[in-house]
Amino acid sequence: MCNAVCLFFAKAQPGVVRAVTEGLRMELKSNKIRCTKVSPGALVTELPEGSSEEATRKSCASFTQIAIPSDSVDRAIAYTVEPPAEIETDVIVIHPTVQAF
Repeated sequence: MCNAVCLFFAKAQPGVVRAVTEGLRMELKSNKIRCTKVSPGALVTELPEGSSEEATRKSCASFTQIAIPSDSVDRAIAYTVEPPAEIETDVIVIHPTVQAF
C-alpha cells in the first residue's frame, strides 16, 4: 500500500524530472548538446511475464493490448535528434492513440 511519502514522491517526480531536464538543457547548450524529456505512455514490456502476482499479470496483460512497441519510441526519439542544430525539442510525449489517459 502506498503511504503519504510514496504519494508525495509519485506526484513530485514529474516536476523534478522537468526541472533537471531544463537545468541540463541550459547547462549543456553552450556545448551544443540538446536535452529532451521523453514521457512514454503504455509500452510493451516484460513486466506481465515477470510478475509473481496473478493480479499484476492480469492487469498488465490487458494494458499490453493497447501498448506500443519499444521501436516506436526509438523512432520518436530519433525524430528529436534529426533536426538541424538550431532546432531543439524540449518535451516529447509518446502514447498509443487509443490510450485514454
